[in-house]
Amino acid sequence: MVQELPRDGWRIMKFTSNSGRDCIVDWLDGLPIGERKVVRIELEVILRLLRFTRSDLWTRPQFAWLQGDRNDGIGEIILDCRGIPYRPLGCFGPGEDEFTILIGARKDRKRRGKVQWNPENAVATAVNRKALLSGRTLYEYIL
Repeated sequence: MVQELPRDGWRIMKFTSNSGRDCIVDWLDGLPIGERKVVRIELEVILRLLRFTRSDLWTRPQFAWLQGDRNDGIGEIILDCRGIPYRPLGCFGPGEDEFTILIGARKDRKRRGKVQWNPENAVATAVNRKALLSGRTLYEYIL
């Protein structure tokens, strides 16, 4: 992974399904009607900021890497919209100047500090999709 800022900033990419659907647009469109616009705007504000930030400076409060051996290279974009913790998951790649959003998700804490994801398999899906990036057609997030 290149830590230096690419000349034109990071290209923000979006994962596509096997049928060619934009998974991030589908996630945003599936949010409750009152949340769609707010989440989309907040996500785009953070992506504009991160796009022109060196990767080693991608930190809280906008971004955090997931902990654990199985989550290597997967990070969460941190959005709190109207008290709801939305956390799109992504990774750097497949190109040297690209960051790809793999799945949209929510993250809630349950009792005893255990994290609850919605969808429940969001992290596993992100890990699986990361493995599929090489040679895959992706959509660029136009900001």
